[in-house]
Amino acid sequence: NGPMPSERDVECLPGFYEYSAPRDREHVAQKPDGLMADIAQICKPGGVILDPFMGSGTTGIGAVTTGRRFIGIENDAVHFATACRRIEDAQRQTRLIG
Repeated sequence: NGPMPSERDVECLPGFYEYSAPRDREHVAQKPDGLMADIAQICKPGGVILDPFMGSGTTGIGAVTTGRRFIGIENDAVHFATACRRIEDAQRQTRLIG
Protein backbone atom coordinates (compact mmCIF):
# COMPACT_ATOMS: atom_id res chain seq x y z
CA ASN A 1 0.00 0.00 0.00
CA GLY A 2 1.52 3.32 -1.02
CA PRO A 3 4.64 4.13 -3.02
CA MET A 4 7.42 1.54 -3.28
CA PRO A 5 10.70 2.72 -1.77
CA SER A 6 13.34 3.39 -4.41
CA GLU A 7 16.08 1.97 -2.17
CA ARG A 8 15.44 -1.79 -2.19
CA ASP A 9 17.59 -4.92 -2.14
CA VAL A 10 15.83 -6.26 -5.25
CA GLU A 11 15.58 -5.09 -8.84
CA CYS A 12 12.40 -3.83 -10.45
CA LEU A 13 10.52 -6.41 -12.48
CA PRO A 14 10.33 -5.85 -16.24
CA GLY A 15 6.52 -5.79 -16.27
CA PHE A 16 6.01 -8.24 -19.13
CA TYR A 17 6.61 -11.96 -19.26
CA GLU A 18 5.91 -14.45 -21.99
CA TYR A 19 5.63 -18.12 -21.10
CA SER A 20 3.75 -21.06 -22.54
CA ALA A 21 1.07 -22.65 -20.39
CA PRO A 22 2.13 -25.90 -18.68
CA ARG A 23 1.29 -28.93 -20.84
CA ASP A 24 0.54 -31.38 -18.04
CA ARG A 25 -1.40 -29.22 -15.60
CA GLU A 26 -2.30 -30.59 -12.20
CA HIS A 27 -4.58 -27.62 -11.43
CA VAL A 28 -6.89 -25.63 -13.70
CA ALA A 29 -5.16 -22.31 -12.89
CA GLN A 30 -1.58 -23.66 -12.82
CA LYS A 31 1.03 -21.13 -13.96
CA PRO A 32 4.41 -21.85 -15.57
CA ASP A 33 7.09 -22.59 -12.95
CA GLY A 34 9.53 -20.17 -14.60
CA LEU A 35 7.02 -17.33 -14.46
CA MET A 36 6.53 -17.71 -10.73
CA ALA A 37 10.31 -17.95 -10.20
CA ASP A 38 10.69 -14.66 -12.07
CA ILE A 39 7.93 -12.98 -10.07
CA ALA A 40 9.44 -14.27 -6.81
CA GLN A 41 12.38 -11.93 -7.51
CA ILE A 42 10.30 -9.03 -6.15
CA CYS A 43 10.81 -10.53 -2.69
CA LYS A 44 14.31 -10.10 -1.28
CA PRO A 45 16.40 -13.32 -1.00
CA GLY A 46 15.53 -15.13 2.22
CA GLY A 47 12.21 -13.25 2.43
CA VAL A 48 8.84 -14.93 2.87
CA ILE A 49 6.23 -15.34 0.14
CA LEU A 50 2.66 -16.04 1.23
CA ASP A 51 0.16 -17.71 -1.12
CA PRO A 52 -3.27 -17.99 0.52
CA PHE A 53 -4.68 -19.94 -2.45
CA MET A 54 -1.81 -22.37 -3.15
CA GLY A 55 -3.48 -24.61 -5.74
CA SER A 56 -0.79 -26.87 -7.19
CA GLY A 57 2.07 -25.00 -5.50
CA THR A 58 3.66 -23.12 -8.40
CA THR A 59 4.29 -20.03 -6.27
CA GLY A 60 5.99 -22.25 -3.68
CA ILE A 61 8.18 -23.75 -6.38
CA GLY A 62 9.16 -20.25 -7.51
CA ALA A 63 9.95 -19.31 -3.92
CA VAL A 64 12.11 -22.27 -2.98
CA THR A 65 14.04 -22.37 -6.27
CA THR A 66 15.01 -18.70 -5.88
CA GLY A 67 16.03 -18.79 -2.22
CA ARG A 68 12.85 -17.45 -0.65
CA ARG A 69 10.83 -19.00 2.14
CA PHE A 70 7.23 -19.95 1.48
CA ILE A 71 3.94 -20.20 3.34
CA GLY A 72 1.08 -21.75 1.38
CA ILE A 73 -2.56 -22.23 2.30
CA GLU A 74 -4.91 -24.54 0.40
CA ASN A 75 -8.39 -25.68 1.44
CA ASP A 76 -8.68 -28.61 -0.99
CA ALA A 77 -6.89 -31.72 0.35
CA VAL A 78 -6.11 -33.11 -3.12
CA HIS A 79 -4.58 -29.83 -4.32
CA PHE A 80 -2.72 -29.47 -1.01
CA ALA A 81 -1.13 -32.90 -1.47
CA THR A 82 -0.20 -32.05 -5.07
CA ALA A 83 1.36 -28.75 -3.97
CA CYS A 84 3.35 -30.40 -1.18
CA ARG A 85 4.71 -33.04 -3.57
CA ARG A 86 5.66 -30.48 -6.24
CA ILE A 87 7.33 -28.11 -3.75
CA GLU A 88 9.24 -30.96 -2.07
CA ASP A 89 10.43 -32.13 -5.52
CA ALA A 90 11.60 -28.58 -6.30
CA GLN A 91 13.43 -28.40 -2.96
CA ARG A 92 15.22 -31.69 -3.67
CA GLN A 93 16.19 -30.52 -7.16
CA THR A 94 17.44 -27.21 -5.80
CA ARG A 95 19.61 -28.98 -3.20
CA LEU A 96 21.05 -31.26 -5.89
CA ILE A 97 21.87 -28.37 -8.21
CA GLY A 98 22.92 -25.82 -5.57
